[in-house]
Amino acid sequence: MSAAVGSGDTFFEFNLRLPTNGFWNPSYTFYPPDGDQPGYYLFDGATFDASGTVPTPEPASIALTLTGLAGIAGILRKTQLRR
Repeated sequence: MSAAVGSGDTFFEFNLRLPTNGFWNPSYTFYPPDGDQPGYYLFDGATFDASGTVPTPEPASIALTLTGLAGIAGILRKTQLRR
């Protein structure tokens, strides 16, 4: 991922490599409106948890999804043939 910060003489472009084999947990702090200043969220940082793994869907879930997609494709095909 490429990113940039600053402007004019302080402009700096850099490459950022982030791990993807875990979970990112960003945190934000909300600052409420104050006078003319609107409310906003400020990024506080993020933690990365590589201990957990992404669960693999069980075969029944995959079969149910494919059956639903096949049903939708069948309905679409029937409506196209009637025209």
